[in-house]
Amino acid sequence: MKDEEKTQEQLVDELLGLRIELQETRQYLTRLLASSTEAIISTNKEGTVMLFNEGAQALLGYRGEEMIGRRVTELYESEEQAKEVMREMRKRGGAVSAFETVLRAKDGSHIPVLISASILFDEEGQEVGTVGFNTDMRERKRAEDALQKAHDELEKRVGERTAELAEARERLQYLLTVTPGIIYTNQASGDFTCTFVSENLKSFMGYAPWEMREDPQFWMKRLHPEDASRVLSDIDRLVGQGGGTIEYRFRHRAGHYVWFQDTFKVVHDETGQPAELVGSWADISERKRAEQALGERIRHVEVLQTVIGISPTIIYTNQASGDFTCTFVSDNLESIMGYAPWEMLEDPKFWVKRLHPEDAPRVFSDIHQLIGQGGGTIEY
Repeated sequence: MKDEEKTQEQLVDELLGLRIELQETRQYLTRLLASSTEAIISTNKEGTVMLFNEGAQALLGYRGEEMIGRRVTELYESEEQAKEVMREMRKRGGAVSAFETVLRAKDGSHIPVLISASILFDEEGQEVGTVGFNTDMRERKRAEDALQKAHDELEKRVGERTAELAEARERLQYLLTVTPGIIYTNQASGDFTCTFVSENLKSFMGYAPWEMREDPQFWMKRLHPEDASRVLSDIDRLVGQGGGTIEYRFRHRAGHYVWFQDTFKVVHDETGQPAELVGSWADISERKRAEQALGERIRHVEVLQTVIGISPTIIYTNQASGDFTCTFVSDNLESIMGYAPWEMLEDPKFWVKRLHPEDAPRVFSDIHQLIGQGGGTIEY
């Protein structure tokens, strides 16, 4: 009997430890999601908004309580547009990165965003919802337009003023050296041979610009093998669309890989054929690590919830005196005893009122004795 009691005590201690860890993980996730500057929106499997964090509120103008419980399709111009995001996720195995779409703000304005989203599955592999990170693309779109305008103006002046062109190139080179992104131009087909890259390639990736310009396969040889087929397929599609954004890993001179967000526009020749790609690389390694950490913590929470849910015993915490009011009880209370957990949590006398009258005097006497001893086992 003592061995059995010890085993039960150990199980209770272990499950209580899991509960504390679960609470801490939930609190961490809540703070992380609420304070993130990324616009994070999560739905259940029916497409109802379950999470609408501060970043989403700042981006779209809705308060969280306004969107919770509403259909996520209300944030799009049409339901078909929302379904397109889901189709892309399923097409790519349950997750999509750097997918461009447009959201509709509360004031009716249209906001271009870059979505990284995943379908959430339960332990049985069934879809339970989605979670998406939405990055405001308005500034980037304006920057791309400004870059394209500057490029067009520069090309116009080539035939007019050779001297001014030389001066302008020197100035441009300086700006590209100090910019936080790597600017490049590539051929629009084949190996996408580099025709120009900014000097800050060396500070970002350790390579001299001439190495990238003189080796036609420089980019192809350093693209991560696991990303290559996806990237080449997406680039062909984006070139046909006139440009876009794609994410992939690229090998640093030191040997490790860096996550890049590659945004480019297509420059066409006089016949309308793609002639050159003008784009920029932005280091998004930190964002990728944050996304991975968030995904791991969400999985930990789901595992802990499953462990408590399938336990053959009811796990609880009570106050140590008075009516021994319940402060926590596991969800399997309902499957074992028929009561919903909230019934036990909200009624301070729940346990006392349901204790058998013939057992009550003995139980209260024994409980006080066991509390004085630091714990124990009692039957009733």
